[in-house]
Amino acid sequence: MKKIISLLLCLLLILPISVNAAKSKDNDETVKEEEKEEVVNTDDLVKVYIFLANDCSYCEAELEYLEGLDSYNKKFTIVKKELFSTIHPAVYGSDYELGQKVVKVFNEAGFRDANTNGTPLVIISDIYARTSYSTDLESYIDRAYEEGDKDVVACVEDGKDDCIKVEKKKMSKTAIIILVVSIVVVTGAVGALGIFLSKKQED
Repeated sequence: MKKIISLLLCLLLILPISVNAAKSKDNDETVKEEEKEEVVNTDDLVKVYIFLANDCSYCEAELEYLEGLDSYNKKFTIVKKELFSTIHPAVYGSDYELGQKVVKVFNEAGFRDANTNGTPLVIISDIYARTSYSTDLESYIDRAYEEGDKDVVACVEDGKDDCIKVEKKKMSKTAIIILVVSIVVVTGAVGALGIFLSKKQED
C-alpha cells in the first residue's frame, strides 16, 4: 500500500512539471514564430535615399512621413546621406560630392527636378529623384518594390557607369515620313525661290 501511495505521489509531482515544460515549449515556439514574422531580409527592401541637411525642417518632416508609412521596414528602408552639414549657413556635408554625381546621372536620364541646391533630395530606385518635400512617395516605393530596387545611389557610389538604363526612343515610321516630306518641301521651295530670283535678275 505504501508503495502505491509513493508511486501516486511521484506521479503527482512529475505531472505538473511535464505540463509546465510542455506549456513553456509551446510558448517558446509561439515567440519564435512571432520573431520569424518580424525578421525581414533588408536586402529585399527598397532603399529610399534622403540627402539632407542636419538643420533642415523639411528633411525631418520627410523622415517622419516615411517612418509613418505601413510599408516602412516591410517594403522599404531609409538611407540618410548628408548633403549639407548645415544650410544656415550652407556647409557641404560628407555626402555632397556623391549627391552631385547622383544628380548628374538622374539629370542625364531626364529627371529635371533633382538638384543639390536644397534639401531634401529624395531618390527611389531609378524611378524617382526630386529635391523637395513630398508626402506622395508610397506609389513610387510600391512600384520599386514590385519591379525590384535598382539602387542607383549605390551604383554611383561604387563608381559604375550606366547606373540608369535609358531607353533611346526610336523614331516612328510616321515621324520619318513627315521629316523626309518636310525636307523635300523645304528643298523644293528653296529651289523654286532660287529659280524665281534668277529669272527676276535676268528681266
